[in-house]
Amino acid sequence: MRGENLLVSANFASTGVGILNDTGVQFVNIIRIAQQLQNFQDYQQRLAAYVGEDAARERVSQSLVLITLGGNDFVNNYYLVPFSARSQQFEIHDYVHFIISEYKKVLYGAQEW
Repeated sequence: MRGENLLVSANFASTGVGILNDTGVQFVNIIRIAQQLQNFQDYQQRLAAYVGEDAARERVSQSLVLITLGGNDFVNNYYLVPFSARSQQFEIHDYVHFIISEYKKVLYGAQEW
């Protein structure tokens, strides 16, 4: 994205991604959540270079930023494959707690920038 395109909209999503890095391994060229967040950070830097830091900060602060994550971790890593490694490793209630703790790491890592 460059120039005027920076002002329209942006989407950093990748199908099949999950909170866990092993979610979506069956897909080719998946963009992991950490990379998606890095891409969002890169976008903000490009936007700031184009319109100035104050205008970029204002635009991003008034934007809808949506992170939807976790469904694939359950479907692909727990339920879909009979006797999956995760279902053997965790009871469902423990897996939920594990996923939440990993999601917090993702979100706290995102706050660093």
